Amino acid sequence: MDKFSIISAQQIIKTNYKEHYIYGYELKGAYRASFEKPFYSDYIIIVTVLRGKLSYTFGDRTMTIEQGQFSTISFLNPIDSIRYSADFHGLAVAASKLLISDIFLNKNHFPPAFRMRFAGQHQTLALSFREQKIIAEDIHRLIGALGNKEHRYSIELNYAHFYILLTDIANALWNAYGNDTDDLLQGLPRPKYIFRQFIKLVDENIEKESSVQFYADKLCISKQYLSLAVKENTGESVGSVLSRIRFEQAVRLLRDPSVTIQQVADRLGFADQSSFGKFFKKHEGVSPLQYRKAARDIHVSGNSSVSEKSEMP
Repeated sequence: MDKFSIISAQQIIKTNYKEHYIYGYELKGAYRASFEKPFYSDYIIIVTVLRGKLSYTFGDRTMTIEQGQFSTISFLNPIDSIRYSADFHGLAVAASKLLISDIFLNKNHFPPAFRMRFAGQHQTLALSFREQKIIAEDIHRLIGALGNKEHRYSIELNYAHFYILLTDIANALWNAYGNDTDDLLQGLPRPKYIFRQFIKLVDENIEKESSVQFYADKLCISKQYLSLAVKENTGESVGSVLSRIRFEQAVRLLRDPSVTIQQVADRLGFADQSSFGKFFKKHEGVSPLQYRKAARDIHVSGNSSVSEKSEMP
């Protein structure tokens, strides 16, 4: 876990978790923290506010989440401080990069723009009463499932409940923003439109192409303009986004035991297994072989825990 936390142990009134995979919380009360260095994490935090509000800063921006809203807090854009009001009451889920990769990199009907909006950017959305009720119920059920230590297929159970939560979040976003069709995209500001088209191209070509020039050429724009559009929408450079998506694809392939590490390196266009190993370790901190073993161990163990003072992401 990270040595910094955006959640105080004193706020937790209920929590269950699968260590290093997914954590669920019900939270009440005030808390504030400022970080000497921007706070990064391998977890995406989903928060829905039932009462009160919370706010956090990143760079020169402040995001405020109030009653009836939910937010996904992405530490791809790290935060500098966070503050919960005294009357705060909310539900939160911290999902690991491993779990997000499991879902987004396998076959599903989530469009690329939703994946980037969910995992690549801070996102706040006002919910209808019905949407808030559905998402709160989803999180309550997930917290309950995480505490079911007797279930023979606890990993699959947790995965299923989190997947349901994601589908209801995707539906709320669709209700707010509509479908990501080309016709609708044409009405977006040009940098946002370019960014959406870029993500679609990356989704289709990342196993074959990882150069910025390739995507700029496909979009018929300069590398400089592509860099501007991506930076404006994510806070990241084009190279950083491409590297992250390439890494996520590596994770998906490593989860398939029928694919050798050499084959993963070949499919992703690395010169050899050694260069792939260095790339992977830079992102994950461990070698591809160590990651594959750790992922297998997580899926064969079933250690969910219940605690009011549990370890937090």
